[in-house]
Amino acid sequence: MKKIIGCIILAVASLAATAQTKWNEQRWQNIIEKEMPANVRMSAALYQLATLAMAEKTEAYSRLSQSGLRHKDGLVNMEVVYRNDANIEKITDEIDAKYLGARGFMAEQVWKNRASIWMKLEDIIPKSKLLSSDYFIFLVTVQRRDDEGPAVMNSVTYKTGAAPGGAGKRVAIFDGGFYNLSGAISAGKAKTPAYVGLGGTASNLTGVNFLNNEHGTACVEMVYDHCPDAAFEVYANGNTTEKGAAVADCIAHGVDVISMSQSEYNLGWLDNTGAACSYAQDAADAGILFLTSCGNRANSHYEAVFTDDDGDGRHEFGPVDETNNLLSNVANSRTTHCYLSWNNSAGTNFDLYIVRTSDNAILASSTNTGTGVAGYEYAEWTNNGASIGVYFRIVRISGPATTFEMFTHSAGEYQHATAAGSNTSPSNTTDLNVISVGAVSHTDWGQLSGVTGIIVDYSSQGPTNSGNIAPKI
Repeated sequence: MKKIIGCIILAVASLAATAQTKWNEQRWQNIIEKEMPANVRMSAALYQLATLAMAEKTEAYSRLSQSGLRHKDGLVNMEVVYRNDANIEKITDEIDAKYLGARGFMAEQVWKNRASIWMKLEDIIPKSKLLSSDYFIFLVTVQRRDDEGPAVMNSVTYKTGAAPGGAGKRVAIFDGGFYNLSGAISAGKAKTPAYVGLGGTASNLTGVNFLNNEHGTACVEMVYDHCPDAAFEVYANGNTTEKGAAVADCIAHGVDVISMSQSEYNLGWLDNTGAACSYAQDAADAGILFLTSCGNRANSHYEAVFTDDDGDGRHEFGPVDETNNLLSNVANSRTTHCYLSWNNSAGTNFDLYIVRTSDNAILASSTNTGTGVAGYEYAEWTNNGASIGVYFRIVRISGPATTFEMFTHSAGEYQHATAAGSNTSPSNTTDLNVISVGAVSHTDWGQLSGVTGIIVDYSSQGPTNSGNIAPKI
């Protein structure tokens, strides 16, 4: 009898746990399928997690820990922006840190009209209601690598013989982190930096030694191969505010060249607009040569005029095809995402969805509306189960059909991809001192200047959204 009672108790407990799991999933489904309130001025993915945290903090923080949003020590990073800077070439507004602090937004770093804030999920929505309508809260994603693996640079002649070597010059490298840079220095592959910056403030090699983020270290080694006699500065930056502050430091330090192999998205549609172009332009105006990756998104970019021949509100990527599938499945513990932006001159509003291929279930959404910053959406989804296929769906909510583009960064290639126009920001800055750089195979190292057709297939291409050439080299 005791065994029977014990089995019954275990069975009931198991059913209760199963019901609870389903209830949690249904609650999350209700959140992501709900249209954003018109008066909420923050990124949809951030609002969705904050909404969940007000009901169930444990699940919200579990989802945050597995997401692609930047977070640490139980806090999520966000950028608070004062007045929309997406469609202007010169940012003149300045954010008021005291105003933010009085409302619970303690700025870790400020730059122009932006502030980098760390906050608990459950505090975001209540505190956001204290901000005036001039402020918008943007999510911050983890800085993703913009490479296709190590490359053989074959520049040994810059280290020996009569090559210039960079003597008397000061070079800064921007990246998300510099894992084991001290080891590279000990091995003679890099030199001790004259300055180390972290998030816009002074740091040291330990401070920027982020596990599994060796991309920055590889970039330092590459630059060192070309100019070993230069003085080096390294900056680990996690968002646009921090990059802007880092540029200000470079100007103050007399830096001659900035090298940045990071891509920015959803900041400005036309050339020279948005915060990324603004900090690149600041550097150029100070006489700094700003070298920026054109991006590696040729196979994970799509651009077209919104088309809806059957009138159901969904974009048609091809004849009777309203889906843009990832060519490979999303594996367990992997995250996929999408940045969507569009020409917002006529006030068009789009929504973005990540959908499971097998049953068309919505996995993630971004449904910003009435924010004053319409023109951008971002959605992401982390797979905690078996490998599955997903696709992206674009829905027009209001306004005329217009040109839009979507990017996925290092998280799968598209069924419908558009290589043309796949350059990322700030490679759409037109100043002569801002140079966008494409990728070529090391086997083409010796090709003469002007040779065409050697850019690798994944390297981003122009023209820019204003019709200019990219990359420049």
